[in-house]
Amino acid sequence: MDELVEGIESETSEVNERLYNIRYDLLQIYKALEQKDKFDLAEIEAVFTDASLHFPGQLKKKYEDLISFNRQVTHERNVALRARRKALEEEQAGLLSRKSDLDSRREKHLKILRNHETFGKFKALQREITDQKSQLFYLEQQREKLEAVAATAREAREVERDRGRVVDEIKTMVTRPNPVFRRFGSIFNSYCQRVLERDGLFFFNVNSANNFDYRIDLSLRGQASVPSSQAEGTSYKKIVCALFDLALLKTYEDAPFFHFVFHDGVLEALDNRKKIVLLDIVREQTKSKKVQYIMTLIDSDIPRDAEGNRVEFGPDEVILHLHDGGDQGRLFRMSEF
Repeated sequence: MDELVEGIESETSEVNERLYNIRYDLLQIYKALEQKDKFDLAEIEAVFTDASLHFPGQLKKKYEDLISFNRQVTHERNVALRARRKALEEEQAGLLSRKSDLDSRREKHLKILRNHETFGKFKALQREITDQKSQLFYLEQQREKLEAVAATAREAREVERDRGRVVDEIKTMVTRPNPVFRRFGSIFNSYCQRVLERDGLFFFNVNSANNFDYRIDLSLRGQASVPSSQAEGTSYKKIVCALFDLALLKTYEDAPFFHFVFHDGVLEALDNRKKIVLLDIVREQTKSKKVQYIMTLIDSDIPRDAEGNRVEFGPDEVILHLHDGGDQGRLFRMSEF
């Protein structure tokens, strides 16, 4: 009974009062929008003519300005009235829906109050409790989701702050290279000098997305800091990338980093001197047993010396010969399946 009187009936009264005010306001707006501008300059001129009075041009101009001003004000008023009408109609629709819900609840409560059978009242109240528990469960789920969203938003803000700190560190690193970067640059440059007789260039910057953009190049002969287009060729690009890998592994050979690299066909299309120098670098670097190096090549890519003789690999360097002469020539030394 308390819920019926203090809750439902009270809110229904407020909704009805608001609906009455809305309907009254809408009625006034409809009437205002139906009114037309009835001022007619031709009728004024006719009155002056009938009275045999002179209608001066200056006075006519003032009337025309007044008519124009009146039309402008009327247009602006109508625009405001239509916007207000739309807002009131939307509010009215929402209130009508709410009133329908309140009427339904009111009817249900009255039915319970008027029911003289105790068991009937119990069943009705039990159903209402069940509905309220379902609604409570739904609201608790929504609250948990909102809390999860809020937690995610906090994490996102924290990650964004961390990202800003990392970006600042990256920009500082770009402007002031650390000892590791300088050591890598020195090794990479020495490898390029030995194999390609050019300085190896490696430089990077921070792009508009605050990520690294880096470039690997070779210098022009005699101009150590000027990039050339030579590294754009397929064979040179391949060898420059291989030297980059080796220099990186050399720089981090005593650090927790990758300690192996695989190069497929890296000797392809290179002249014999470059092949021999590259293999010398690989042998020097793997001698310490800190790096595992894997290379694949076909028989025609084996380097030759100045007299044209094949420079063979040692028996401890060749892990596998691939051929079509049987299962031993397969990668895993097993039959087809």
